[in-house]
Amino acid sequence: SRRLVSARFAKYAAVGLTGVVVQYAMFYLVWRQVISDEAATAAAIASACCSNYLINNWWTFRDRRHHGSAEIIRGFVLFLLISGTGALINQAVTWYLHGLHALDLTLTMAAGIAVATVWNYFLNLDLTWHGHARPE
Repeated sequence: SRRLVSARFAKYAAVGLTGVVVQYAMFYLVWRQVISDEAATAAAIASACCSNYLINNWWTFRDRRHHGSAEIIRGFVLFLLISGTGALINQAVTWYLHGLHALDLTLTMAAGIAVATVWNYFLNLDLTWHGHARPE
């Protein structure tokens, strides 16, 4: 029988949830230490992106793991570009459903997250961690 959700996708989603925890934790750690909420948010998002890339590289895509400085930097830049685009997709879906269809904001945010997660996963699978599996 075929699984609806692959084990790799489940790992990717789990890493995403850890990123949410990292983002909130970092925000509250630096919130009172910085000049603005915007700077605290930027630091929190950057921390979550770094954390998500590192955990995905170590665990989710273990068989395709990046090695060496050049490969890690290239992979991280691609991960950031894809994640940034996913964030824009998340916002667009959220506000489209909420603004034009007057649906509940928490539900539309969940829809935005779902669409962005699928987008991010498949692009990261095909672009960031592309290629043949490597022996461990």
